[in-house]
Formats: sequence, C-alpha cells, structure tokens
Amino acid sequence: MKTLGNILLALLICSSTLFSLTTKVSPQIVYEGDQVSFVISAQGDNIKFPKLQEIAGYKIENQAISRNITNINGKITKTLSKEYRFTVKRDFTIPEIEVTVDGENLTTNAIAIEVRKERVGNNPSFIFELGSDKKEVFVGEPVNILFTFKKHLDVELAEANFNSPTFHDFWAKPTKKQPAVIEGDYMVYRIRYLLFPQKSGKIKIESGRMDAGIMQKRTRDFFSFERIKWKSVFSNDLFINVKPLPAGVDIYGNFTLTADIDKTETKANEPVNLTLTIKGIGNIDDIEPYELDIKDAIVYADKPEKKIYTNDKEELGEFTQKFAIVSDRNFTIPALNFKFFDSQVKEIKTLKSDTYHIAVEGQMIKTQTAKLEKKSDTKNSEKAVETKVIYDKISQTKLILFTLAGFVLGFLTAFVIFTKLKRKTKQDSSEQPLVEKIKKAKDDKALLAVLLPFANRSLKMQNIINRLEANVYGGTKSVIDKKDLIKNLENYLHVRDNEDEILR
Repeated sequence: MKTLGNILLALLICSSTLFSLTTKVSPQIVYEGDQVSFVISAQGDNIKFPKLQEIAGYKIENQAISRNITNINGKITKTLSKEYRFTVKRDFTIPEIEVTVDGENLTTNAIAIEVRKERVGNNPSFIFELGSDKKEVFVGEPVNILFTFKKHLDVELAEANFNSPTFHDFWAKPTKKQPAVIEGDYMVYRIRYLLFPQKSGKIKIESGRMDAGIMQKRTRDFFSFERIKWKSVFSNDLFINVKPLPAGVDIYGNFTLTADIDKTETKANEPVNLTLTIKGIGNIDDIEPYELDIKDAIVYADKPEKKIYTNDKEELGEFTQKFAIVSDRNFTIPALNFKFFDSQVKEIKTLKSDTYHIAVEGQMIKTQTAKLEKKSDTKNSEKAVETKVIYDKISQTKLILFTLAGFVLGFLTAFVIFTKLKRKTKQDSSEQPLVEKIKKAKDDKALLAVLLPFANRSLKMQNIINRLEANVYGGTKSVIDKKDLIKNLENYLHVRDNEDEILR
C-alpha cells in the first residue's frame, strides 16, 4: 500500500490534467554534468507544443517527437510526446509550460530538480579548473586564462569535447595547443586563451564545459559490448577586476613608431612615398587607419596592414600604412602622432614622427598679372598725357583710345602665340619621358603614380586613372593596355573642346 501511495503521489506531481497532459524527468537521481531528459506527453487529436530554446536557463541540446496510437475495445487514443534534452550544473526548477490540446490550453506543473555533486574521494575521475595570471587589469590589457582538465588514468576515455564559454566583454584569442602530459595519476590537458577586456568593472568569465565520453563494457550471454556514456564536467567561474584607462586614450601596450619617406626632393607631380610603422606589445587591431591632409597636394592612402604574433602571455604586432603624396609645388608632411597607455610606466605616452619638408623641382609660381596690367595702363596713360600739347581735345581722346586698343590687341596676340608655343614645347618635351615612364611601370600601382599628374588632361585619361585606382584600392582586375596607351598618348593628354567644359 505504501508503494502504491508513492506512485499515485508521483502521478499527481507530474501531471497537470490526468491522462491528458503528463511530464517526466529522467534520470531519477541527477548529478552535476548529467544530461537530463524532460518529456511532455499529451492525449488528443490536435496538440501544439511551445517552441523552446532553453529550460531553466539551460540551452536545449536535442529535441525529439514520438507518436503512439492505441485501440482498446474500439476506443482509439492518440498520444504525442516531445522530449527535451539539456545538460545541468546546479539545482534548478522546470517552470510551468503551456501546451494546447484540442483547442484547450493546459499547463504543466513546475518541477524542482536537485542536482547532486559527484562524490569526490582522494582520486576523482575528472578535475576541471579555470585560472588566470592576473586578477586586476586595465581595459585592453591582456589576461591569460588557463583551463586545466585532468582525467584519472583508470578512466577509459573514448572522446572529449571542450565547450568554450562565451567571453562577454572580452576579445578572446586561443593560443597554441599544448600536448597532453601525465602528472601523477592523471592525464592533464591544458587550454589557454588570451583575453582583452573591452570595458571596465568586475567582469565574470563563465565556466567552461568538457563533454567526456566514457567507454563502458557490458557482458551478456558470453558476449562483450562496448558503449559510450557521456558526462559533462564544468570548471569554476572566474572574476576579473578591470580598471578604466585615463581619458583621451584607448590603446594599452608598449609601442614604437617610425615614419620613412623615399625622398625629400622630387619633380613636379611625381609622388613621394611615406611609410608609417607602429610595432610593439598590445592589441594592434585597435589602431585606426591614419589620414593625411596636406595643402596643395593629393594624398593616396593604402589600407593598413596588420601582422599579429600571439604567444602564451602577450600579443605582439606590427601596423603598417603607406601613403603616396603628389604635388606641383613645395609641401610639408606633418608629424603623425600615436597616443597610448604605456604598460611599463603606467601612464599616457605619445609618440611623434618627424616633419618632412619636400622641395619640388620646377614648382608653379603664381604671377601678379593684374598688377602688371595696371602698371602698363599707367605707362600708356602717361605717354598719352605727354602728347596732349599737340592735339586738340577731341583728337587727343581718339588718339588715346586707338593707342590703348592697339596696345591691348598686340599684347593679346603676342600672349596667345607665346602660350601656344610654350605649351607645344612643354608637351613635346614631357611626352617623350612619359612614354619611358609608362614602359617602366611594373604594375598598376606604379602606372597610377605615373599618370596621376595628368588626371585632368582628358576624359580618356581620367577613365584610365579611375580603372587603375579600382585595381589598386578596390581589388578589381581591369586590364590596362599599355601599348594602346603609348600609341594614342596624344589623344589621352590633349583636351578636346567638348571635353573642356565637362572636366571643369
């Protein structure tokens, strides 16, 4: 009678509506790391289970549905069951869950589950620990954490799968894998991570989970069978106290900065190449690309290259960014600054490159045309005044007007002829070296540097430069026919009348 009473009590606890909605939890005794099966069964023609992603904070790892139809004395009963499987760590309560059966909403009872810790003697089967080399750091300062999993040598392990926790508010990088070693009665596995905290405060690193597949043997009728029983082992949690960086700085580490140029003297419209390099210990990924703003110059900046070298304790890296500066007059490359919080002296440090003054041969010189014209007018006026004693008032005015008109017309004619001769001479003298430079250009980047000063010569030239820029900076693969470019160079360099207004 006592046994029957226990059965009835269990049915009352696990059932919401007798014979319509029942629940079942197995195994009956739950240990830390066990996978629990929770089954909801309902009888009816139209049954709808809720879509669950987790139960009591535990992520559902597997789901399955089974159907059963029985016929007793002509009465057909349909039962639909849904099973949820998840791995547990500590005591929990399965909440009430609503299921729709034939249009009626039914609710399961909440079930409290006690999770026992595995009996730990002098030689437990598994030991899983989490530790770190620092308990207090700055934002961006690397923290080394170590997961240590120990398996007793007497335990036959078929497989082990490590489930890394989600490192909230950290950038995480796994380090080089370490081989397993035997220490005493245990086989020891170590897994290291290098973490970079992204915000200040007391931050929790959640426990890791190791799923261990234990090989078990069973004998039946003189035959031996092997099967794998899975068990999850959890490490401890860990807390790191993260201090904020001083205002105005967001990079932590120890670095050096260099800025090199290929020349300090150049010809008009020939590029000067600048290379910025930052090396050191710290998170190189946090360094943003630089921008150069130089008056009267065109600056092309490459995408930075970042090389990262991670060891067990720190991250070493190199940041490199290249620039090409083109101008037709003297210019100055300003100093580039890099500010960070120095990990050695624990204070803000600023690195600064040199300032470079670039001399451009054959630079353009602005002329004071307006003032010269004004002086010419003054001289002509003075000459006109000197002749006023010869002519009467009306003749004097006409003479001045005709003299001025003749002077201006002659000046303009001479200026136009001189300009055309100068432009033709300059083009003839510059096009021949340009052909040689085009021939010597080894790649699209070199050809872009050669043609860049002639970007506004014609629409055809602008189109070629746009295609080269897309190849160099956009990753396209447009083919530039250098032979055709050299053959038709005159058409590419000279602006037609209908293109002149468009280019402007």
